[in-house]
This record gives sequence, C-alpha cells and structure tokens, in this order.
Amino acid sequence: MVKEYFCDIIFINAKVITVDEKDSIKEAVGILGNKIIFVGTTEKAMLYRGKFTKLVDVRGKSIIPGFIDSYIHFAMYGLCDNGVTSAGLYLQFTDEELLNGMQNANSIMVKYGITSVHDSGSYGMKAMSLLQKACEENLIDVRVRPMVSDLNGKESGKEYINHFLNTGIYTNMGDDKFKLGPIKIMTDGSASVPSSAAIKPYSHDNHLNGLEIWQQDEADEMVMKVHKLGYQMTAHAVGDKAVELMVNAYEKALTKYPRVNHRHRIEYCGLNNPDLIKRIKKLGIIPVATPSAISLNGSDYNRFYGERVDYMFPLKSYLEEGIIAAIGSDCLATTLNPMYSIYGAVNRMDIETKQGCGLAQKVDILDVIRMFTYNGAYASFEEDKKGSIEVGKLADLVMLSEDITAIHPDKLMEVEVLMTIIDGKIVYTKY
Repeated sequence: MVKEYFCDIIFINAKVITVDEKDSIKEAVGILGNKIIFVGTTEKAMLYRGKFTKLVDVRGKSIIPGFIDSYIHFAMYGLCDNGVTSAGLYLQFTDEELLNGMQNANSIMVKYGITSVHDSGSYGMKAMSLLQKACEENLIDVRVRPMVSDLNGKESGKEYINHFLNTGIYTNMGDDKFKLGPIKIMTDGSASVPSSAAIKPYSHDNHLNGLEIWQQDEADEMVMKVHKLGYQMTAHAVGDKAVELMVNAYEKALTKYPRVNHRHRIEYCGLNNPDLIKRIKKLGIIPVATPSAISLNGSDYNRFYGERVDYMFPLKSYLEEGIIAAIGSDCLATTLNPMYSIYGAVNRMDIETKQGCGLAQKVDILDVIRMFTYNGAYASFEEDKKGSIEVGKLADLVMLSEDITAIHPDKLMEVEVLMTIIDGKIVYTKY
C-alpha cells in the first residue's frame, strides 16, 4: 500500500482517548501540518511513516484532546506575580509589559496541556486588542476566545458592552487562533469568600446570603438586547439566586425571540436545584462548572452551604439530564492545573482535608475529559474543528504521564502532562 503523503508526527502504542461520538479508544494518531489525518491501530499508522516522520512511542500512556479552559482570566494571569489586582494597576502597565505577561501565561498553560482558553474578561478594549495582537503575531500558542467583559464594575461593564454592541463585531468573528466569544456580565460574588447570591441564608451565618450585583429587570434588559442582536451571552453566576436570575432572563429572551442554536452560557453555575437544572436543560443553556473549587474549598463549602452542596457544580445531574456542560478554572480565583478540576469532578473531595463534598455528583474520568475538551469546543461553536481526536480536526493534543483511565482516583493529582501539541506543533515536552 503506497501513500501519497506521510505524517509529520505519529504517536504509537498509546491509549488514545478520542472523545468521539462513541468514546472510542485507539492506539495511534498521525498528524500532517496542523490536522489529524490518521486515528487507529499502531500497525496501520506505520503506513503513514516517511523518511522525515517523527515517531513517538507513547508506551501505553494516554493521549487526549487538548484541554479547553472555558473560563479563565488569561490576559490577567501572566501579570499575577506582579500583584495586579485592580484596573488602576493593570492600566499602568505598558503594552509591551502586558504582552510579555500574556507570553508568560502561555508558557505556563502549555505545561498543563491547555490548548484553548475562553478569556473571561479583564479591563476593557485594551486587553482585547492586545490579545488579538498576541495571536496575530504568534506571540502565544494557545487559541483564545475572549469574552466581552469589563471587570471595573457594573456600570463600567454596561458601558463597555453597549459600546461593543454598536461596533458591528459579532460572536464567532475571527479565526481558529483568535475568535470573539460571548458578551459577559457579573451577577454576584464568590462561592469561597463567600459572597455568592443565595436564595436562602448561608448555613454558617443565617444573616448572610451574598452579593446581588444585578437585579432581575436589569439582567432581563441586557440579555434581551444581546440575544436579539444575535450574540452569545454569558454571566458569572455562582449562587442559586444568581443562577435563577440568569435562567429567568434567558427564558424571557428565548420566549420572545426563539433561537435554537444560541448556546448561551452560565459561568460557574455553582448552586443549583432540581428545578433549575430542568430549566437549564429545556432552554439549552451551557453551564461552565469549576470543580477545581471542590478540590480546594470543599470543606468550606460544606460549612457555608450545608446540604446544598449536593447540587453544587452538579455534573452528574447535568449528565443525567443530557445537559452539555463545560469546565473552566476561573484562574486566578483557583488553580490553573486541570488535574484539580478532574480530581474534584471524579472524587468530589477536598484535597487537603479529604472531606467529601456532594459525593452524589461524582462523574467518571471519561465524562470529565469530555467536559474539558469536546464540550468546551461546543461552548464556543467549534466542536467541528477541535475538542476530539478525529481525522480532519485540528491537531491539538496532550500526552499524559499515565493511562488516566487505569489510575486510581486517589492518585489523579500525580498525573502530569508530558507533551502538548497545538496546531500540529510540539509546544511543550518533557518526554
């Protein structure tokens, strides 16, 4: 059998978790240029080996699609060592310093196997423009989907969004490297402080139930405007009162202006209840969960929210309802390392105290990998291009240090990234 073309890179003897429709497990992957051109057996893969093909013997370790971090402050992350915590400090940096910060963030992310990010906002158009510059000039490797969001407060955020809506720039404009994401608002506080907007008072203090930044009429107006213009919409909503606020707003907008493939989102979507989950399913909303927070703060959540943790980041319930949920780190608020999210989703346990937190919401390793890859691509309308290891898709892959399907759940934090491939290029390796 003679091939008219040969692969640039072939991975053999691997445990390839394809995340295709059947969750197929294969042995080998072949890459030509920036695309996957072969997925199958090691024997057949060798037919694509040419004189200049790089052959990588994976020796039984897992290869998975690149992690898609669907909620992260990428533009800010690279500056965190410099103590950038406010708009004033952020805007004091020169463009060169901000671009260097993005390059710093990129170098850390590829070490963790993150190949795409949905940037959840920073401080307005300056950050957006510099992100685009970093992508266009190939200063960074990761693919970026920036959200339209200003973290200077509600009124500043409204002004920025309204300005953006008048530019004629729409969700999904761009290319495979840089493409505009959803419009985003921030409706409440944090689960960990805590300051998330809860329907009932916190379990540890019945005088507190969190911070409500947006009222229902304000959210309704903004969502209606964004939805009517055809944009994708999302919101930071942690507590069940904030989640309910956004579900109500989406429901009103979709009732008045039906749109099948809107893919509106809720970032965090932390505290839920059975009724909210069913409404999320009915409306086609994409929750973007942060299970790393369970790994890091599970014991605190038990104290703050009591039995409500049974529906906190309820990944199992999402699966049972057929809801497509993605995963984000919300780094800087939590850790960048995807293994914390995977550990939290699979074990539902605080790493430090070993205390369980909503144990009924545990999911299997293949389920959480799908949420962290294919579902992240779906959340950005890109599942036809990435998020799974299939012929014709972009060659964004990660080699892990273990067969992650065989390792004991208690040992998940020991799994490391050995190699990261973005656009067919090895951008990080320790193998």
